[in-house]
Amino acid sequence: MKAHSERFSRFALAVVVLVVFVPLLQWVRAQGRGTPVHLTTDWSNRHLVFSQPRSLPDSWRLRNEPRYGHQWLRRNEVAIRDAAIQERGGSSQIRDDRNDGRGGNDLDPVRPGGPFRPVRPAPPTSDFQPLRTDWGVSMQAAGTSGTEMFPAKFNFDVNSAPDCTNDFIVYNSGLASAAPVKATRTATFAGSPANSTFGTPQTFTIADGAPSITWYANSGALTSASATITVNTQPAGGDTVTVGGTTYTYDTVAPTLANHIFRGATAAIAAQNLQATINANNGQCNASGCFGAGTLANTAASAGLGGAVVTVTAPVAGAANNFAVAMVSTHITLGATVVAGGTNNGAGSSVFPNYLVSATNTNATNLANSIAANGAPVGVTGSSTGLSGVVTITALDGGTDGNLIALTKVNMAQLTLGGATLAGGAGQSSIFALNNLYSTQGSVGGLCNSNGPTLMWSYQTSTLATKGGAVTSPVISGDGAKVAYVETSVSGAVLHILKWKTGQGAGVGDAPAPDQTLAALANWNTCTVGNSCIVNITFNGGAADQDTNSSPFYNYNTDIIYIGDNNGKLHKFTGVFLGAPQEVTSGGWPIAVAAAAVHLSSPVMDNGSVNIFVGANNGTLSYVKEVGSVTGTCSGGGNATPCLGLSLGATVGAVTTINVATGASSTSNGTAASGAVTDAPIVDGSIGVLFVSNGTETGANHGTMIETNTALGSSVVGQVIANQRVGGNSGPPNASPVHTGAFDNAYLNSAGGTGSFYVCGAEQIVGHNSRPAIYKFTLTNGVMTVVPSGTTTNELLGLASNSSDECSPVTEVENPNAAGGAKEWIFFSFGNNANNGVANGGTGLPNAIPAGSPCATDQRGCLASIDITSGVWPPASGTVTNTISLPANGVGASTTGIIVDNVASPGSAAQASSIYFTLTVNSAAGTGAPGLPQCNGHNGVGCAVKLTQAALQ
Repeated sequence: MKAHSERFSRFALAVVVLVVFVPLLQWVRAQGRGTPVHLTTDWSNRHLVFSQPRSLPDSWRLRNEPRYGHQWLRRNEVAIRDAAIQERGGSSQIRDDRNDGRGGNDLDPVRPGGPFRPVRPAPPTSDFQPLRTDWGVSMQAAGTSGTEMFPAKFNFDVNSAPDCTNDFIVYNSGLASAAPVKATRTATFAGSPANSTFGTPQTFTIADGAPSITWYANSGALTSASATITVNTQPAGGDTVTVGGTTYTYDTVAPTLANHIFRGATAAIAAQNLQATINANNGQCNASGCFGAGTLANTAASAGLGGAVVTVTAPVAGAANNFAVAMVSTHITLGATVVAGGTNNGAGSSVFPNYLVSATNTNATNLANSIAANGAPVGVTGSSTGLSGVVTITALDGGTDGNLIALTKVNMAQLTLGGATLAGGAGQSSIFALNNLYSTQGSVGGLCNSNGPTLMWSYQTSTLATKGGAVTSPVISGDGAKVAYVETSVSGAVLHILKWKTGQGAGVGDAPAPDQTLAALANWNTCTVGNSCIVNITFNGGAADQDTNSSPFYNYNTDIIYIGDNNGKLHKFTGVFLGAPQEVTSGGWPIAVAAAAVHLSSPVMDNGSVNIFVGANNGTLSYVKEVGSVTGTCSGGGNATPCLGLSLGATVGAVTTINVATGASSTSNGTAASGAVTDAPIVDGSIGVLFVSNGTETGANHGTMIETNTALGSSVVGQVIANQRVGGNSGPPNASPVHTGAFDNAYLNSAGGTGSFYVCGAEQIVGHNSRPAIYKFTLTNGVMTVVPSGTTTNELLGLASNSSDECSPVTEVENPNAAGGAKEWIFFSFGNNANNGVANGGTGLPNAIPAGSPCATDQRGCLASIDITSGVWPPASGTVTNTISLPANGVGASTTGIIVDNVASPGSAAQASSIYFTLTVNSAAGTGAPGLPQCNGHNGVGCAVKLTQAALQ
């Protein structure tokens, strides 16, 4: 009996492996052994999802669906990457096995379902760390990807550590593209400044947010380089100070190694011992033996002491004896005037950071030459005719980015600054990409050892008579070499398909046109090798067919893109990335899905039903039967495809339909829909169900989410599986849409869809009908448990203290943590009025935002994350502990949709575990630079932001 049971268990396990992993093995093998396995992440990955298939035929059907493979790779990325690297005896850190300078390695793909599937130990009971902003990149004033839109991310190889060169993220700017005009400003000498002295420096500073460079007037008198090192509090063991080429390390016990210092009990003792160590003078120690044996006197500088301040001075005057000072410590600061080893270099020449004081014209020439040679870190160059004493400072990047560069002077009456700021033209890219993503900002750091990300490429590509912006989400080809996106204006809409080239574009505001525009119907093989190339296809239908809400949906299997427009039509484009791109304008395409002037959502194609589902701003959900569809009925009768299927929302002919606002069935003259379906539906391609939200409907729910089926049923057309209220308690309804939610890991890993779904709707509390609330809905075998209206047990309340604050879409991620388990989080933002930490604004109701958190302090827009690992819902009051304050937004959410990057084992790849988004409003003054709420120190600009979510492990 026992042997029979064991054989049955082994057989059952084998069936599960076949059902779940055979199609994934087929998909990975299709990528080619020994080649990188690429991974793209865009808006569509959250709208076409897959619970595990329930049967071998269902599983086999999914073998041709790359998004299923992508989803599996994301959910198992750590195990895949770590196992692949360990299999070769390597390290999970960046390496260069290809010897091509790009990092990563060329390991063979790991077989899904093999011995390296992840194990999920129980998570620790407490593992809190705050959100951390790594960088913010200016998108110029009003630049944004859009409220319900998403950037697109490309991972070069999931079998390797994150790649600084080849991993990149693409942002649409939302602004009409324009040729850049570089900002300029003048500085005019009216005489010769006095020489800088230690007490009264004559300085000229150029700053671009956090980076700044200062020049010092120098008459030629030789002075010794000097710098100050202030010990503010007792250093930690391992803190370091570098003087010249020698690094000194603090120890917590009597040191034995050369150049190691005993930190002592106070800051003053630590400073005294640092002086003694630099001078290698045991008599200067607070107590004998404060530095290790073998320590030699520093040859670059000697040290003096005043309280807790150590002054280091070069032994010989002149720039030739300059030295660098650095530290790694949160307890020590360096003097603000320390630049390349000293305030007064006294070189008798214009060796940076000095310029030689002489006649007026020579001053201008010397300063201009020094700015040209050294101004790149702050984004400027300098020039002068040498005849008038005028220095012209010009931004390296075109556009309004240069307007943010500030010029200041101290004790220099002879220098006059022209104008208030640098003034540049409104140059603007349509689309741009960043690499070196895994970095810090304000200093060199992170996995990529970089000061912020690097602009990989940037282009202006408008071809419309009235230039337009790319306001919907971009998509990336499977190999990462091309990007597709839509430009729109009052002149219509254009699908742009771009083959990019690294290094083109000097900035977001300084973007060129691509090298080559391909002729109409030309194949991609006509793109000259080494060129960037673009295909521009104007939507059939003219100016009426604009597109402000529908992102391209790419079918990897057919090389086809589907896009909706603002005129009720769905468009089809073929040969997009691999052939000869063109719009299909015959055989029923473009197809009218709704009435003229109706705005469609992004479409989602389900390869199971071979139907395309699309929402509309009239409150309806419709589908188009594509060629090959045998599911559903054409609205005009028959089954000739393509055709418009039954509308799930408005009555079409004498058929039963569903109103998205209420979920009620009706017949030929049924109740008209209301509100708007702004986001694409979420389709589970494994089990044939879909979810759609309508947050502005005027029915009883004041906001509804329905679950229906892609098969559409046989006895009930447009069968509603569940009708859930996500709106407030009473009218008026929320003026803001309800954006898409996210499934948890349990649902996506289950066979048949058992788990949870999180969405941000509105509180069902009297008087709070438009305040954001996070809902959790439970699903069992693909069927959502209905929660009666007015029930708040599935709501997280108390996020905001006022109404009409829109949420971003909800994003979920599961990440390994330091304890060897896993943490699961949801991320979202809302636009304004973050609660102040007092019980829901003094109402006594639960309050999700804890007192003292950034959002509670600023009470404006808020980016938040919630630990959902335990499954307990709603979490206890005040448990939304990870928050970052955002600029206030009175219209929508404060951020766009959030893209989740790689997940990473703690300690294996710092900063490789990240989230990306853009602000939906301009950055604002506040703490938290470089990224939020300021944008790398700048106010009044749109901002692309990266946060490390490894801090949430």
